[in-house]
Amino acid sequence: MLSYSNKTKMKNIIILHFLIVSCLFSCKKNEKNDSQNINPQEKKDTIVNSSAIFLLTPDDIEIKELKEKHGEDNFYTIADDANYYVSQIRDISPQKLNKIRYKNINFSREDYIFKKNAYSDKWLIINYTEGSKPKVYSLVDYYMSLNGEGKENSDFSYYEKNEDYFTRDIDINKDGFKDKVVSSKKNMGDDLIFFLGNEKSKYQFALKTYNFSEDGGFVIDDIKPLTNNSTNEVFYITTYFDGSGGAQRINYIAYEGNKWKLTRSVYITSDWRSDVNKEYYCDLKQNIALDDKKIREKLHPMPDETVRDKVCKSRYKFEDTLGQFEENIKNSVNYTGIERYQELLLKFPINNSNILQYNNIAYYLYEKGAYNESILLIKEILKKDPNRIVAWFNLADLQWELGNKNEAKKSYQQYILLMKSQGKDLKKIPNRVYERSK
Repeated sequence: MLSYSNKTKMKNIIILHFLIVSCLFSCKKNEKNDSQNINPQEKKDTIVNSSAIFLLTPDDIEIKELKEKHGEDNFYTIADDANYYVSQIRDISPQKLNKIRYKNINFSREDYIFKKNAYSDKWLIINYTEGSKPKVYSLVDYYMSLNGEGKENSDFSYYEKNEDYFTRDIDINKDGFKDKVVSSKKNMGDDLIFFLGNEKSKYQFALKTYNFSEDGGFVIDDIKPLTNNSTNEVFYITTYFDGSGGAQRINYIAYEGNKWKLTRSVYITSDWRSDVNKEYYCDLKQNIALDDKKIREKLHPMPDETVRDKVCKSRYKFEDTLGQFEENIKNSVNYTGIERYQELLLKFPINNSNILQYNNIAYYLYEKGAYNESILLIKEILKKDPNRIVAWFNLADLQWELGNKNEAKKSYQQYILLMKSQGKDLKKIPNRVYERSK
């Protein structure tokens, strides 16, 4: 039988054993929890001992502080941008993102304690691999690292001081602040980079994509904002073919759902083999996200010549003045096409100062056998000046040549009537006029 002393020792051993087992069980449980995505509402501090990628977002107190600092509207703009990058990172990250809201994270195996309050940015990524010190990234920097971009390229000053790039100030996310749109210069690459501005004129990297330049094809020309636009398009990029033909491509960029996309491309090309002044205007839908890695492959090219008349609109280029057009039409072989003269009338409306020039152009067209084109101009001349005698005479002859004898008869009769009413020498009226007017 055990003595009282031995009983006491045995009792103490049992209690000690129970405490050790309990401690071991508790430690095992805590270690297991540390390797998982722990409920962020339970405590402010935690210990992490296994590799993982953590996403930190603002808590309620930090959200309130951010709203006070930036203003509520600007806060939601910042939050929208952050959500966009989180979504992008989730899509391309090779590992799962573990959301965590602890203020202090002890990476005990690396003898490193992360303290969130030391960072002004409240959206952060921590990439931890056992055996290495955790790496802390902003959302933008981590997104860039996944895309293989160097850290220096997330700094606007890198491009601002680089002669291989040019910059345009455009509000590309419709928040009221001018942003920086950076592009490679002609023959210097095909980069297009966005930096978003804020009320303090600080610029944060947003996206690196394609400026629609091609080796041996279209090259960059300029980037311009779109104002008073009823769509979500915020700017356009003009490129041109650096070779024969002088084709252009205008690429329209929209901002929708916190993302940028190429909505459409307008190709403008001339029919340079037969009529250098005739252009085709081809408006093609694209609807390609600018962050799409296959944007180059998905870009719809200029329609082939065999279908261009069906899918494109034609229009004409004109000289700077009507006088230049009049001079050139004398010797030009490219003079046909009703549409050409309809557009000419829109560019240079008939008035008292240019009506004689239009009369001369109509006469040149008559000489070249372009009767329908000449008739179009003469009728417009008569709308402006219905008492212009020579115009009625020319119109009647043209109508007769085209076989429209009833119309020609009426025009000849009007010509004779005006000759009489204006007291002109009736002996100058050709005999054919009397014969055809009967």
